Order: sequence, then C-alpha cells, then structure tokens
Amino acid sequence: MSLPLAVFIVLLRIVILQPGDNHLSLLWLLPADSEMNGWYLFDTAEYDSISDLPDNWCDLTGIYTEYGLNKLLVVKYRDINNQVVNVEIYHMNDNSGAYGLYSISQKTRGGQAGYGDESFQDRGLVYFWKGNYHVRIYSDTGSSENQEIIFQIAASVNKKIEDEGIRPEIIELLPDESFVTERTRYFMGNEGLGLYLSLDHGDISGFTEGVFSDFGTYQLFLFKYENTNEQEIWFDKITGNLTNYRNYVELSENDNGYIFTDQEGNSIVFGSTGRYIMIFIGRDIARQPEIFERIEDASFENHTEIPG
Repeated sequence: MSLPLAVFIVLLRIVILQPGDNHLSLLWLLPADSEMNGWYLFDTAEYDSISDLPDNWCDLTGIYTEYGLNKLLVVKYRDINNQVVNVEIYHMNDNSGAYGLYSISQKTRGGQAGYGDESFQDRGLVYFWKGNYHVRIYSDTGSSENQEIIFQIAASVNKKIEDEGIRPEIIELLPDESFVTERTRYFMGNEGLGLYLSLDHGDISGFTEGVFSDFGTYQLFLFKYENTNEQEIWFDKITGNLTNYRNYVELSENDNGYIFTDQEGNSIVFGSTGRYIMIFIGRDIARQPEIFERIEDASFENHTEIPG
C-alpha cells in the first residue's frame, strides 16, 4: 500500500530534521519558519564531504581538511525588503576542529556574544563554537540593521546544540589568560600555521598541534610534537636553518633558547621543553625568559611526557 504524498512529505521531514548521532541533515538546527518574523529561507546548500564543496570554496579545502570538516550547511534568509542574512554551520569531527576553525575566524574587535562555548559579535555578525560545531551568522551588508534576527538565529542554533566543548589543552599553557580568548589562533597543521607565520627558510612541520597568540608587544607560537625525540629533531632542523639564513645578522643564547636578530633589530627566540617548541617574536625581549619558564612549568604540571 502506497502512502499519500502529504504523509510521505511529513515523514521525510521528520527523518531529515530530527537530531541524532548520525544526522542526515543539519537543517534541524535552524529556527522553525514560524519563529522567523517575516524572514524566509530562500537558498540552501548542504555538503556531506569536503570533495562536494563548490569551486569558489576550493581555496579553503586545505583548511577544512586540516581541521576535520565533517558536514557544512550554508543557507540564506531574506525578508520583504530583500535584505539577506547568511548562516554557515560547520560540523567538525571533534571539539578541537570546531575551536580551531572558530579561532582563525574571530576578530580582535567586537565583543563577546554569549553563545556557545566562546563567541564574538560585531556589526552584522555573530560567530561561535560549541561542541563539535562552528557557526557563522552574518548580514550581506555588514551593518547592524539585521542584528536582532542574527541574534535570534544564533540563540536557536545554540540551544539545539546540547553538548559543550573543551578547548585544546595546549591553550592552557599560554600566559596572559585574559587575552587568550580573542588573541589566540589554534592550528592542526601547516595550512593553519601558514596564515600566521612565514620564516622564509622552510617549513616548520611534524607537529601534532600548535597555537599562536598576539599579545601586542610580542607574538608567541607553541608547537606540540608526538614525543621529545621528534621535538628535538625538529628543533635542531629549524634553528640550524635559521643559523644559515642571511637575514639574521646576530645569534646569541640564553638559558631558555636561541636568539636570532635581523638587520632591523627584530628578535625571534626559539626554545624547547619536553614535547614543545616555543617561538617568541618581538622587541619586548625582556619578557621572553619569564614566558618560556611559565610554559615549561605548566607543561610539566599538566602533561605526561611521551618518551622518544
């Protein structure tokens, strides 16, 4: 016996929109049509794998692969005045991927928005991450005119994502905790690292994860390796390459690492401890020993070393 068409459509919508361990769609995270106050959904695209992304997203496939994108929902809402609000929901493989994608998306201006595990808002946008999800909601114009509906969508999506997330442990090793939320970028490979560091002498590679923070007077990079042996191999390779690089005119040492100085007086300091390589960049060189010592103490307190 065949089902009436109307019954079939209702059952199909239930299958698509109900949450579960293996969602067929991310549409269930969106507000119900009746909650949208004159806004309607007019464009929807969902991608079940990175290989399905359209050509205009190709430049980002390396980033998405590195952070572990599992599924992506992209929708547009429009009102009677033809104003448009965009929603992008990224379902990642784990908390670290969701946090990482959020971290490279956030801006230092704006303020906290109060959604998810961490969030920020600016004129015409709200970004947040929660559990295994990273969410971006923004207007086409970049103005604050549609902020109310943006907040409404954010609240709905946030409420439906029940599981909270945990930031990667490496974040907790950073000093100046009050700045970490808005100034920290987390990467899981060279695609993410390449957004923030270029030493022009060859790649820093082999790490399992890393973090970058800009504290104004200095910048700090921290790389984690599989074990101490891997760290030592890469530390010798990186510092060896820099020693032979012509842009650095002076090399010195202190108790915490190697100090390279370029022709303009800028310093870059490399240090290591356990499974970690630390890089300090900036003119505020007096702060470097203290910062490296704090990271070293925190790494031994919070992490079990894996022998090489």
